[in-house]
Amino acid sequence: KINGKIKIVFNGRNGGYKDRRNLESIINLFKDYQKDDVELTIKLTNNLRRWTQKILNNNISFIKNDSRITLVQQMMDRKEYINFLTKFDINLCPSKYEVFGLTLLEGLHSRLASITIDQSPMNEIINHNENGICVQSEIIDKIRHQNIYNIDRNQFFYQFKNLINNHGKIMLMKENTNIRIKKNQ
Repeated sequence: KINGKIKIVFNGRNGGYKDRRNLESIINLFKDYQKDDVELTIKLTNNLRRWTQKILNNNISFIKNDSRITLVQQMMDRKEYINFLTKFDINLCPSKYEVFGLTLLEGLHSRLASITIDQSPMNEIINHNENGICVQSEIIDKIRHQNIYNIDRNQFFYQFKNLINNHGKIMLMKENTNIRIKKNQ
């Protein structure tokens, strides 16, 4: 059961090449979503890649002035990080591209509902409306032969808002994740 505000995490790590983890989409989402029924924790490392550092610098006053947002830039050991993740309800993973989908897997291990883009490998890990939400995206660039995507801002907002307003759906996604993990052990 969700008591109080819905707790959301975005693990941007060091941001990655061309802001691969997509901090910019998270900031835009919270600029668009004005309600005070959520708490967002943005988890970044201290050694951000230059693209993500620029986005953070351009938006630091927004982040610091928004009482719904907490910025965490500290390293955690494995046990500390696992305990950290268990405090949340939703994992935001709008990565522009992934090779393995580690932040999704970490969120699933912690039984979090996840929101990600509807592209491989993310949509192979997240079953839309079962253990998370897969949001439309568009190709914005390529790196070698791999597409780089960006989450559709309007659809991200729409899917996020609908999930936030449905506590039962969040709990069902968390339970579905728990069932799949137990089944695969």
